[in-house]
Amino acid sequence: MYLFYFLSLPIAVFTLFSMRHNRLKDLNWVDVFFGLLILVFVFIGGFFITIQTSDTWVTDTILFESKHGNAQIVEETKEYGVFGNGGYRTVEKEEFFYYFYEIKYIRDIESIDLKKWTPINKVIRGA
Repeated sequence: MYLFYFLSLPIAVFTLFSMRHNRLKDLNWVDVFFGLLILVFVFIGGFFITIQTSDTWVTDTILFESKHGNAQIVEETKEYGVFGNGGYRTVEKEEFFYYFYEIKYIRDIESIDLKKWTPINKVIRGA
């Protein structure tokens, strides 16, 4: 995403810079150089955006839900898009804003206090 902004800024600057010319024949070598330079950046940037591998944690199974508050204990898989996955983890996710979560790693789910948690075992996406 940042690469998109990195590429958009030179395009915008060149567009504003080239708007000072009324006709195409008024372009000088500086305008042509910046135009070709931006064209190369766009093609190289587009190639890297195409093969970019950004990883995200995706929820597979909800194991427990909290009896007090908006918290869950879930199993997650690290996804790399078309390149597969890269590991698993069990975490406690507590929602503190609408979109944000506080993540606490859980080493052993056998030691979970069932007075605070309700077993759910709901599969979100199958493997």
